[in-house]
Amino acid sequence: MATASAAEKTYRYFRFETMRVWNGNPNMQMAEFTFSHNGTVLNSNNRNGSGVGVLPVTITSGDQNPTENEGPTKVGDGNLGTKWFKGTPFGEGQALTFDFGSAVTIDAYNWGSANDSVGYSRNPVSWNFAGSADGTTWDLLDSRVNYPILNQNLTYQAGFSIPAEILPAILYFDVYNTGSEGTAGIVLNGSPVSFLWETQYADDVSISPAPGDVETVGFVDDIIPPANATTTYTITAGRTGIVDTATSSLAFRSVVGGEATYRYVRFKATKLRSGLATGLVQLGEFSFANDATPVTVSAAENPGGNSWPDETQANLIDGDAIGNKWLDFNNAPVIFDFGSSKTFDAYSFYTANDGADRDPIQWTLEGSDDKLSWTLIENVNFDHPTSADRFRFSHDIPLPGASLSPFVNTFVGSSEILVEGQPFTLSWNVVAAASVSINQGVGAVSATDGSVPVTPPPGSTTYTLTATSAAGSVTTDTFTVNVISPPATNTINYADFSGVGDELSLKGSTGIFDGNVLRLTEDIGGQKGEAWFRFKQPVSTGFEATFKMSMNQDSPNGFAPADGLAFVIQNSAAGTDASGNGEAGLPVNALNIKFKSFGFDAANASQIQVLAGTNPLRTVSAYNTPGVVLKGLPDFPGTVAVDAFPFTFGTAAGEKPYEVRIVYVPGSPGHIDVYFEGIAVMQDVEVDLGEIGAVDGTGQAFVGFTARTGGNVQNSDIIDWRMSYGDFSALPPFGLVAAIAHPVAGAPVFNLVWNAEEDVSYTVESSPDLSPGMWTPVSSFGPQAGQFGVRMPATEGKYFYRVVENQ
Repeated sequence: MATASAAEKTYRYFRFETMRVWNGNPNMQMAEFTFSHNGTVLNSNNRNGSGVGVLPVTITSGDQNPTENEGPTKVGDGNLGTKWFKGTPFGEGQALTFDFGSAVTIDAYNWGSANDSVGYSRNPVSWNFAGSADGTTWDLLDSRVNYPILNQNLTYQAGFSIPAEILPAILYFDVYNTGSEGTAGIVLNGSPVSFLWETQYADDVSISPAPGDVETVGFVDDIIPPANATTTYTITAGRTGIVDTATSSLAFRSVVGGEATYRYVRFKATKLRSGLATGLVQLGEFSFANDATPVTVSAAENPGGNSWPDETQANLIDGDAIGNKWLDFNNAPVIFDFGSSKTFDAYSFYTANDGADRDPIQWTLEGSDDKLSWTLIENVNFDHPTSADRFRFSHDIPLPGASLSPFVNTFVGSSEILVEGQPFTLSWNVVAAASVSINQGVGAVSATDGSVPVTPPPGSTTYTLTATSAAGSVTTDTFTVNVISPPATNTINYADFSGVGDELSLKGSTGIFDGNVLRLTEDIGGQKGEAWFRFKQPVSTGFEATFKMSMNQDSPNGFAPADGLAFVIQNSAAGTDASGNGEAGLPVNALNIKFKSFGFDAANASQIQVLAGTNPLRTVSAYNTPGVVLKGLPDFPGTVAVDAFPFTFGTAAGEKPYEVRIVYVPGSPGHIDVYFEGIAVMQDVEVDLGEIGAVDGTGQAFVGFTARTGGNVQNSDIIDWRMSYGDFSALPPFGLVAAIAHPVAGAPVFNLVWNAEEDVSYTVESSPDLSPGMWTPVSSFGPQAGQFGVRMPATEGKYFYRVVENQ
């Protein structure tokens, strides 16, 4: 779609009228609203704090108190951390209205989302923007309908230029669907489909491939889609003299139909309206039928699901489509049990009461008689036009029968960005396909699953997998790899990250901050990032990893920092494209050293954990380890949260980072030692890197970091990073490592840490005055190679401790 050029508009008053909120929510909120001219944001109400070019503006919304805690003036204070909330935002009388006192000229505007807009679906998606000279007569300047906003918290949109002419828009293009009439998005061959539409500011509307030119508002119920195919219908709305057009699409599938006979049927949503394959899913009811006669379901289960007690899968089969619902936070499959093998040829569902983002728009059905062996019987791999209306019936959806589309479980390459000369492998797993082929010279391959080494040329190459069923139904999937020239370095030796090049794969939120810091996550919500060194490292023969880390907050406000980061040794099939689970690292084929900062006690907020995939091998609290002193975060009077967090890895920005040393000594099995600020917080954690799949057949692995934030936030920074390889089993001679007083849980203690030698025992002695004859044994410790650490009471006045090596 072409973009209309920006137009200058001069008015005293401006009005933002909300027409629709994300998911049709009745409430909305907004953190900031800005006006611009020639690329410069107007300094309304001194929003930038400079005191230069200030334009006073009064901001109102109906009869709402402008200055209340979440009143409309909050959108003009220049702070994304405050917001305007409106319970009834619709209609001109409730619009967000700006009075500059005198005329100002603008050519663009923008708005920023608030702290929890996504979780509560409170971002506007349709609105009118108008100007007025007198506050009574309004001129429409811009109109946006179902605009594809950046649906993120604390985020400004890209900005909205005021068009020279109001652009045509499509208010809706939907499947005709009422409680008793309409069609599903999947029909039997030869059956008609029906849809309806409405446009605005348009005089030229057409639908392709049929019926062609149509009225600006209309309805059709006699369109017969091509047999055994998925067909996308696109409506285009334009206006004479305007280059810009608006488009919207609907897809329908026509199938030959068929029946299935099983005791169990497993439903899995593979894509939600949100665009994700994970997250909250919900439905009001799910039913089966055979020759239009209902098939009774005796029970349902949701293995791996996470539901509220009153929103479990039992609600899907209770016959109450609108009184309750099934909601699962994990989008786990639902298994329906007929009690015995039964035949069915169709199924249907109802949407639930809220959260249209949670509706399934792609899914699979599998059948089984023993819950062990499953057969694919349905694969909706296109965006089904599931109604966005609440409590809406899908109508009966026929099983595809011979029209079943193959299902591509996976089609991946070993890296999205590949260093020239490194090995590259394509892997796939396909169900219900008679033949599978891959282009770019690969050709026909296994019809089920497999992998093949290929050598992509320099530059970008897209591989397309084509899976074809016995009846000719086709499913495709693609994977693109970009081959780059070898980076300047293939060793990990970063004094800082100022010279980083292509040798680091930075994923998600990760980037280089301030020119020399590897920032895995910023201190904003919902971030997840990874950093992987592109060259595999010879870790199985022994390694030493050292790095400085800082989990800090730019503006601490009393909320606990979160969530943490992990150092990872991995041999994932995704290689340097692997997506981690934040502070937990990777779930399989990985050794993860977790540093968790989120929690409200020392066991969680300073947790260090060694994991083989998701299996914990050992867990400690750094705060509770003798010799470790954390900076923590104090309380912040006057803020929402006033708890102090002395036990967290989190700090305020600018604090000195923590030094970490991780040593792997190979053996049968090998073992991991973890040092924090020179203190051995873990010693001799047994792990076999090969056995857990963390290294390849040559003993090499990718290494790097993963991190995330959630509702609570922090910057997760790596300051430097070095890797060395070889034998690091040698231990230092006997000597004191740390002797320091430190308050723990409100009681001061004295920390003693020393390097211990094998086959030697030790005694801790105390003295009030260092007199030769006044040393008294306090504790004895048997032989142990490595570090010993103890905490002794810190009494009032002078008191001394020493460690004696017993001969």
